[in-house]
Amino acid sequence: MSVLSDMKQGFIAMKANKPLMAVFSPMLLMTILYMPLGSLFPLLARSHFMGEAWHNSIVEFVFAGGLLLSSLVIGVWGGMKRRFFMASLAIGLMGLATLISGALPTSGFWIFVICCFFLGASGTFMNVPVMAYVQESIAPEMMGKVFSLLMTAMTLSMPIGLLVAGPVVEVIGVNTWFFWSGVALIVNAVLCRILTRRYDKVTMKPQVD
Repeated sequence: MSVLSDMKQGFIAMKANKPLMAVFSPMLLMTILYMPLGSLFPLLARSHFMGEAWHNSIVEFVFAGGLLLSSLVIGVWGGMKRRFFMASLAIGLMGLATLISGALPTSGFWIFVICCFFLGASGTFMNVPVMAYVQESIAPEMMGKVFSLLMTAMTLSMPIGLLVAGPVVEVIGVNTWFFWSGVALIVNAVLCRILTRRYDKVTMKPQVD
């Protein structure tokens, strides 16, 4: 089957690219932890911060604003030259904003709104440098297959986070879920830095030992 053959070739190309393989696991874990958060924003705003419908609207608007503004900043700035370091920082920022959101008292809604902005921005700051590295380091004829494999892996990891978050939130509470998700994301940022530090200066070509 051509689809399976393309995925196999994409995996072979990824496996030969040591920096990409190093960042792949932290990316998957980040997706599992990050994706449920947006779905839980309304629940946190309503149940923990005692918000109403307009509170949810503000949260969603500010989160989207973080995504948009960070995209504009990346477009003008171009990002850090040490792309994997930038990705690690972005995961750390994501974790810190998530942890703070879960640790806030019920009166801390507006601080939560600020955290939502950084949650939106950090997702862009994580994905853009990694995708840019893929474009630079993978041969053009293999790029579509590698991107397809990456997107498939990310898409399959999203429901895992949602499936876990739902029942756990019912037991421990949504704010506690945010807190410990933040802790896990910060640990993941450290893991990403450890795994990718040796590849800070790698740009156009895969690292070969």
